[in-house]
Amino acid sequence: MSSNLSDLNTLYWAISTTHKTVLATKSTQIQKENFKKLSSYLEKTTYILQELTKFEINDSGSLKNVIHVLSKHVSEANNLALECSNRNRIYLLLSSRKIVKSLENVTKEIVMTDAKYQETLREDEIKEKIELGIRERNVERAFANNLLVSIAEVIGISTDQSVLRQEYEDFKNEMETVGPAEDVAEVLQIEQIVALLGKADMIATLEEREKKYFSKRNSLGRQPLESLQSFYCPITGDVMEDPVETPSGHSFERCAIEKWLAEGNNSCPITKKPLKASALRTSD
Repeated sequence: MSSNLSDLNTLYWAISTTHKTVLATKSTQIQKENFKKLSSYLEKTTYILQELTKFEINDSGSLKNVIHVLSKHVSEANNLALECSNRNRIYLLLSSRKIVKSLENVTKEIVMTDAKYQETLREDEIKEKIELGIRERNVERAFANNLLVSIAEVIGISTDQSVLRQEYEDFKNEMETVGPAEDVAEVLQIEQIVALLGKADMIATLEEREKKYFSKRNSLGRQPLESLQSFYCPITGDVMEDPVETPSGHSFERCAIEKWLAEGNNSCPITKKPLKASALRTSD
């Protein structure tokens, strides 16, 4: 014998809310494995609710109260999943510990069990690099470039310059428009991260690179024009963005000299002395 119409409406509403949340968990941009785990709990909850529609419930008041509380927490899970689908991915990566904690709390409220979620090893490594970069302050641009590439790989976006720049700009803009936060330390850290990633040349436009170049050139004052040559790569003929230096003191664009060596050349293009990729070091 089935429940009365009021009870059924309550159950169907809860089933609909839970199903909607399951769909939301499948659209998240980050923490995919953790949300997949949450989804499995929600699917089991949906099954139990569907089974309840087949039985007559005598104490409908108690049932409605339980279902309303359950639906409230399922809605919280839905909001969390939507946030992880719509917010900037760099921000979500930085918030992974907070997301994990929220997942544990909401799962406990829904299924009354202490589910364990965790960050990935890559997420942990990136946050350690970010903390190192903030502590070091004056990090090399190569550090910022490598950090940005690592972030792109974890959040699942292309390492193409235009894509990276857009994601960085979205991150910066979102952090500027969220309004004042309660945690001042968190705001300060976000500002430091924005500044750290902003050092990456790979997200700079050609105009910005030229501006940086001429700024550096102007700082040379009235030094002879020959000093300008140190800014150009002998292989590409362009202003270097990520220069490396050989043991003999000559600088090259990193990707150009690495390509030169990878093609079978085993000597410096200028001195003709033997040269290995392992001997290259980042220029100051």
